[in-house]
Amino acid sequence: MHCVKKFCIFVLAVFLCCAAAFAETQSPAADLWNSGCDLLFHTSNVTVSGEASFSLEGKLFKTAKLHYIQDGFRSFYDLTLLTPRINGDIQETGWTIIADEEGYRYIMEAYTPGVYHIGTGRNNDALLRRTVRLDALTDLGGLLVAQADTFLPDEAVTVAEENGLRTVHLAVKADQLPDIALSALNLAAGYLSDRWFSFGYDRTRQEGDSPAFDNYVTVTEALTDGTVCWTLRDADVVFTLDSQNRLTSAKGTVRADSVFWDQSVRQVEMHFELAMSDYGASQVKTFDPADYNVVLADEAGIFGKTISPITVVPSAEDFSLCASYARLHDYDPDTNMLEIELIAPEVFERKDVESLSVGDSIVTGGQTVLISSISQEYGYIILNQGDFEFSDESVWLTEDTDGNYRPVIYEDFVWTEVARIELPITDKLLFLDLIVPESGEMLETPTVHPASEFKQFLAKEDDPGFTANNTMVAFDQDGALAIVERFYVPWQ
Repeated sequence: MHCVKKFCIFVLAVFLCCAAAFAETQSPAADLWNSGCDLLFHTSNVTVSGEASFSLEGKLFKTAKLHYIQDGFRSFYDLTLLTPRINGDIQETGWTIIADEEGYRYIMEAYTPGVYHIGTGRNNDALLRRTVRLDALTDLGGLLVAQADTFLPDEAVTVAEENGLRTVHLAVKADQLPDIALSALNLAAGYLSDRWFSFGYDRTRQEGDSPAFDNYVTVTEALTDGTVCWTLRDADVVFTLDSQNRLTSAKGTVRADSVFWDQSVRQVEMHFELAMSDYGASQVKTFDPADYNVVLADEAGIFGKTISPITVVPSAEDFSLCASYARLHDYDPDTNMLEIELIAPEVFERKDVESLSVGDSIVTGGQTVLISSISQEYGYIILNQGDFEFSDESVWLTEDTDGNYRPVIYEDFVWTEVARIELPITDKLLFLDLIVPESGEMLETPTVHPASEFKQFLAKEDDPGFTANNTMVAFDQDGALAIVERFYVPWQ
């Protein structure tokens, strides 16, 4: 459901920004605001259809067409995305997803016609799932609505009623809104970026942390990841409500400026038209492949791609003048030989992760995991999200400082063995200990021990040890073990 949510939350972001401009008096504003919140968070049966077009500096870069049905815990949505290409062609992508009350998703994607995949996800009986942060945003919007009549001119809003329908026409410019309304827009934009695009909105505040605009793969990605501030230019929107104060349509044009991290400014224009209908009468049929003329992808012999981690590690042939994470295993005092397992965190290239689709596979932790769902929450890309964090078959990926992705589990990376070697402990070795051995607590500066004392630590049965992914080793120019450093980890 993520693309539906992206579409809805974008409209919600504009709604938050313009919320303060919705009325001359409090009653129409409150009615409209409450109707919007009821539709998004509390309506379990409705049909939403719509289309939106997005332009950058007057040039169309995306058109989205949506048909969505919510029927209790069942849902249907069909999303078509149209993107103009440089050669004049129009690239069409999108998918149809039917979700049932058991949490299964039946997914048909435009690029694999004739087949479907099966995924899983959280059950939801409304268009948007409420969260603490989203509740805070809607509360802020409500406060703005309550104060609208203190700063808006009378001509900004007109209200008309005819044949049982109420029409609210909003025409507002940026200089008519207080700074707090624009702050609301940016809070909503940050929420969108963090929750569904997992781009880490805060980091774009640091100059140079994001690529240059033209270096992004798509305009959508550039605007979402690199924009540090949105400023509204103007909005012209018409809302229609029925006699039960339910939204039946919303259409209009909103223009805003995207301020990029390098302070360059670009104008973005959105035109949208939505229709809400069949309240209480919308139906989603049980998925039947014959209705869509599709077969299960596995039965059709169609299998997705498989991605594997990349590792930048020292050569197993020569460890001179290098350092590596390690686990220290058996030490034989008779031969003075120490078994060392060199390890490295699994790393997946950004382009590989971002190209993943349902039906693909990922090799992690020594296993191949088939991807049945892909979601983005809490700053992670989550493959096969279960009922709780780190469920079986779930893979949680976090972005590293190089822009690639690393799987994590229980606050630690997923490690892979690079090499396993045996080396003597020479008298030149130094052991730097950054923890208190008796308690495992962290030290600000390391305690330095000679090789003789290090051997004693290896022999202790009550010592925290060196196998909890808490150790680094360094080698001298001759490839001999020169330094062992043990650092704090919360699980040791």
